Amino acid sequence: TQARKYPASRTWCIDTPLGRSGVHETLGRYDGPTLVVVGGHHGDEPAGYIAASLLAQHVFVETGRIVVIPQANPSAIGAFSRYGQLEGESDLNRCYQVPASSRDAYCAGTLHAASILATVLAVGPIAVADLHETSYRHAAARLAAERVDADGYWCFADTELDRRIASDVGLPVLPAPAIPTSLTSTTSRHGIVSLAIETRDNMSLGARVRLHVAAVLTLAARVGLSLKLPAYVLDVFPPETP
Repeated sequence: TQARKYPASRTWCIDTPLGRSGVHETLGRYDGPTLVVVGGHHGDEPAGYIAASLLAQHVFVETGRIVVIPQANPSAIGAFSRYGQLEGESDLNRCYQVPASSRDAYCAGTLHAASILATVLAVGPIAVADLHETSYRHAAARLAAERVDADGYWCFADTELDRRIASDVGLPVLPAPAIPTSLTSTTSRHGIVSLAIETRDNMSLGARVRLHVAAVLTLAARVGLSLKLPAYVLDVFPPETP
């Protein structure tokens, strides 16, 4: 395979009435598969979009390509809320491939989700990682009921292939019905390995950011990419302390 003298990168924007979401692409010295990382579907889950932003700005790619959308919902991030600031705005991660007959089919969130999905499909990824956080108090009972041993993070995975990849990279899977209008359920239907990765919010922000970064790097290695993030990038986010 022809090697590039230097890794190449470019940035562009998804621009809709919901706001502007930057898209950051980094190509490695050697060709390989593409990984898409998305953060910021929910504005009150900062570890996901911080981790995605760090990857977008600082990742070094030796083999393959990574495409990062750090702030999927800029409106929600600006309000630090699950939903955004526009009147009638709903959960962006329930706006993918909404049926045309739905009253939400042409709302700002649905249009923005359609643009994100079009971008993801256009770059042809082998895998998608969507970074989230959840209330551990809310999830603890479900994790216990399903006997899922989740040490800090887990994921939702719709297909057998998704679950196999999650197992390979050490991500516990919390069984749950698929959400047809979420990003990862939608990309799973397109045959793309898709994991919605959750960290628990009773850990420090630094620990959650580090877990997200580790999960992405491990997933990338499993699907054939070679990525590195300089250690100093995470120095401002100390790990969990006893």
